Amino acid sequence: MSDDVLTQFQPVMYPKSIAVVGATEKPKAGRRFLETMMNCGYDGTLYPVNPDYDQVLGHKCYPDVASIPQPIDYVIISVPYKLVFDILDDCAKNKAKIVHIFSAGFAEAGTDEGCRMEEKLKVKAKQGGFRIIGPNCMGIYNAANKGGAYGIGEVALREVGPVGFVSQSGGHAAALIDDLLARGIGFTQVVSFGNGCDLKAVDFLQYFGADPKTDIIGAYFEGIEDGPGFMKLAQELTKTKPLLIWKGGRTGAGAEAAASHTGSMAGSYDIWTAAIKQIGAIKVENLEEMVDTIIGLNHLQGLTGNRVAIIGGVYRGGGGFSVSATDACISAGLDVPEITPETRDKLKQHVNIAGAILRNPIDIGPRGPEGRLPKIIEIVCDDPNIDLVIVDPTFLTSGLSDAKSRLVASVMELVDSLSDISKRKNKPIVNIFAKHLDPDMQGELMRSHAKGQIPIYPTLERATKAIYNVSQYFKNREIEQDTSGRIYQDLEI
Repeated sequence: MSDDVLTQFQPVMYPKSIAVVGATEKPKAGRRFLETMMNCGYDGTLYPVNPDYDQVLGHKCYPDVASIPQPIDYVIISVPYKLVFDILDDCAKNKAKIVHIFSAGFAEAGTDEGCRMEEKLKVKAKQGGFRIIGPNCMGIYNAANKGGAYGIGEVALREVGPVGFVSQSGGHAAALIDDLLARGIGFTQVVSFGNGCDLKAVDFLQYFGADPKTDIIGAYFEGIEDGPGFMKLAQELTKTKPLLIWKGGRTGAGAEAAASHTGSMAGSYDIWTAAIKQIGAIKVENLEEMVDTIIGLNHLQGLTGNRVAIIGGVYRGGGGFSVSATDACISAGLDVPEITPETRDKLKQHVNIAGAILRNPIDIGPRGPEGRLPKIIEIVCDDPNIDLVIVDPTFLTSGLSDAKSRLVASVMELVDSLSDISKRKNKPIVNIFAKHLDPDMQGELMRSHAKGQIPIYPTLERATKAIYNVSQYFKNREIEQDTSGRIYQDLEI
């Protein structure tokens, strides 16, 4: 079955030829599609289509799709919506396989005419023997073959990674790409499917489930036509791969916005939340939580325990730190157990600073024992009561650039130590680092953490939420999910 899905999606995800209808020398979307793929090194054949040009960006330009001498795998339509139907007729004549409609003005417009036109798109696809992505979407971003990209930079298409993402919103898709790449994590493919008149979220999720290169699946959508069918598929996916779901339209006002964005009708969020828990997927509520949890899943694979130790006070601390750190963990669903007496005795040999607190959370003083933080972390990692260690050496520095350079160097040295300790002790470690750096330094720091397999978060609150999501997913995967109630049988989402 998985081989069949991969074969069916070959022209979608790995097209050997792409036609861009609406390609132009002017600074418009048609040029953007073509130019991005050229600059990134798309490894197939590109066909600009525009009757007003003989050439576009050095490529021979065809007056219409029907004039292209070979069947096209993937056609991008970037023209006013009223011209789309004639182009679909040309796609049928060409025997094109996939048609991505970037154009808007269909069901999302909220008019009877827009809805009728979208129904007509489905009829055209069935008659013409091709499948449609969209309308009203940015389509496929493929880092592997550099195909079909719009709205993202060249770097994004060069960074291949383990994440597959499907989204009704092109803006959310582009934002996730930017945020994860800044943290050193790339993608297999990202799909923006818009109104989803033909190919839908379930189709792309089925592909990501079958794709051996995709280890983590994320999804954003505002409405699903077949709620029970979607939930059944999602339940199968979560048995082998983590599935993160961000549902738009969970409030009344949000549901109205969803209807005008992609023409989607949002259902009961309470029922939705219960169903997601039952099938073992991970519910996230915003882009920030999606990014944080993906980072955790990528670096904390197999984590099932929720007992954390927190080591702080290197650059800030005190009793207030211990209280707020404990609150953050407990609020997120994590446990902050006492360390063993043996661990405390070992710590006393290395921490003899007045004001230090050698209980969990562990406060080793405002400056910390010089050069001994790695040893302290090792000792805590050996504690049998602890599943994961959070290090919170938050640097509150706002000095000159050279001071910040030294700061980055010291933190990167710490990252090397954390990575080494985590591997030797077989215990995950998470680092907290507040954002007080320029983008280049911040990016360098984030990538060093990704390379060392150490998750990094700007706040303890964000870290604890992500850790909880990760540990619950892997814990639930070990337990046979109880679906006897079938809460999603009548689910409308």
